[in-house]
Amino acid sequence: MHRWPVYEGRIAIMTGDAEADEVRTWLERHQCVVLRKPFNLREVTDWLAAVFRMGRGARAGGAEA
Repeated sequence: MHRWPVYEGRIAIMTGDAEADEVRTWLERHQCVVLRKPFNLREVTDWLAAVFRMGRGARAGGAEA
């Protein structure tokens, strides 16, 4: 994500092992949502709605989170 910082906050990691060393290390360096397996469709749609709200704020001239 260091190459494309615009995607910060717009990436979700879907994992069954968020506590694994390599996953935890990556998550400490990058801001992103973690959807822990098993996740449900509501969690995914809630996250997508938040990403779309972020995009609308940016297009309207608002500050990005």
